[in-house]
Amino acid sequence: MKSTISMRGVLSALLTAMALMLALIVPAGTAVADTDPQFDMSLSSVRAGQTTVVTELDPCPTPDPNSMSAWVEVQFTDSGATTSLFNGWVDAQGSWSVWLTPSARRILSFGPTTYEPGAALGQATVQVKCVDDGVTTMSYVSQSLTISDTSAEFSVSPSVVEAGEVIHLESVDPCPSGSDSVHAIADDMNTNNFEGDTALGVDGSWEMDVSVPSWYPDGPILFWVRCMPPSSSAGDRTQVYGEESATISLDERYYVAAGDSYSSGVGTFNYDSASGNCLRSEDSYAPYVGDQLAIGEPFFVACSGAQTADFYGQNPNSGEARQLNALTDKTRYVTLTIGGNDAGFAGVMDRCVHRPGHTGWGCASDTSVANGLTQRINTLAGVSSASAPDNRQITDLQQVYEDIAADAPHAKIYVGGYPRLFGNDQADYVTNASAPGGAQCIVTTGGTVSYDDAQWLNQKANDLNGVIQDAVDAAQNAGVDITYVPAALFSSHALCDSSDPWINEVIMNGTNPQPESMHPTSEGYQNGYGIAFVTIMN
Repeated sequence: MKSTISMRGVLSALLTAMALMLALIVPAGTAVADTDPQFDMSLSSVRAGQTTVVTELDPCPTPDPNSMSAWVEVQFTDSGATTSLFNGWVDAQGSWSVWLTPSARRILSFGPTTYEPGAALGQATVQVKCVDDGVTTMSYVSQSLTISDTSAEFSVSPSVVEAGEVIHLESVDPCPSGSDSVHAIADDMNTNNFEGDTALGVDGSWEMDVSVPSWYPDGPILFWVRCMPPSSSAGDRTQVYGEESATISLDERYYVAAGDSYSSGVGTFNYDSASGNCLRSEDSYAPYVGDQLAIGEPFFVACSGAQTADFYGQNPNSGEARQLNALTDKTRYVTLTIGGNDAGFAGVMDRCVHRPGHTGWGCASDTSVANGLTQRINTLAGVSSASAPDNRQITDLQQVYEDIAADAPHAKIYVGGYPRLFGNDQADYVTNASAPGGAQCIVTTGGTVSYDDAQWLNQKANDLNGVIQDAVDAAQNAGVDITYVPAALFSSHALCDSSDPWINEVIMNGTNPQPESMHPTSEGYQNGYGIAFVTIMN
């Protein structure tokens, strides 16, 4: 018994001595650090898509001043064993803060819409480690985070809209406390998006109207919505909603391609059989414009041989309805070329081709040809009165443009000019002392146009283009949203020019020229017209 009491006394003395030593080393009031590093979470239970802020209680080791980077890696693993990583920078004192948002529901595919549900419900695990220059310097004690509910929801209406219309977004579930606004992003998952913002109601509810840009492409559109903290707070959201979608459906008459053969695509030799005598082609500039600007396939009413009269009455050659019928208040774009057939350029061109059995040289000096052409061009300008070669009425171009705008009040109208058909430099022609001007342009087998006649035809094309541009300017002054598109890109690509021609030669069928004669080639439609229209419309 004595020895036992004596041992207890010795132990008591040792413990007392150790306590005195510890008191000397650690001043009173100083806590001894826990040997297991700890972090804190602002919320221990969230719904999928709701944010919890993860912050150190124990800082990371002070970063090496020579290191390239120091960060903290937060690993979130839901009850379904799906893991996500969230990173944040570590400051010079080792402090850090990371916004952890378990994944919200997202859309995987459209038509029908399928979803990935987001973080699995139940108990998840959060693990944190400090990393300095790629080396783990400290690991924290893991914690549990409960995923209590599925993603917050919002509604989208209507689910199908046209470009230029409004989509209404409204919360089904409110934003959590700590939020003060909502930010929405609409994305076509390509390169196009638009955004909207709104404040919250007192209970966290919200609603907003977002306008779809008039240029927006058709197809599915994805909405991402986030509840945002005050701008003075760190982080970029307090809650992410489950994704929703709508469909942008362009009205079939959203883009109308009207006018004559220079718009229908005559000259490509690739025509839609359903277009009959109108000879409409996918290789014309209009389908190229629709594709490049993502405004949809054109509602194609351009027709070979069309005149201004065909905007107001049934086309006697094709039997198609007047072109103004194609326009509605849903139309947002109209492209056209018109006026060449009213002026009678096809007949004048045929008169100027010198070939066996037909004297063409000197057509510029034939007053019966020149005077009639000039009078018809002046009628398009509204300063004369003449009929087209087929005796149909010519309507002045400004009136045509204003009537297009009246039937398509929300449309932007783009009017193309006509290319010059011949080069300017006589050196690109074939010398012939007998031809007016001393040279000729071979336009078909056995057929030529003299240099002087070619330059006169170019000048008449300039005169017609001047009337077109003046009419566009006058319509603009009258309040029409209309723009002139010059055919300047055809420069150097005419017949008998310095570069490869983008204009077809005269193509004969026996003694009759084919419609493709003196019309753009497929390359001309894309590079001469298409690029010009896209550049100006864009």
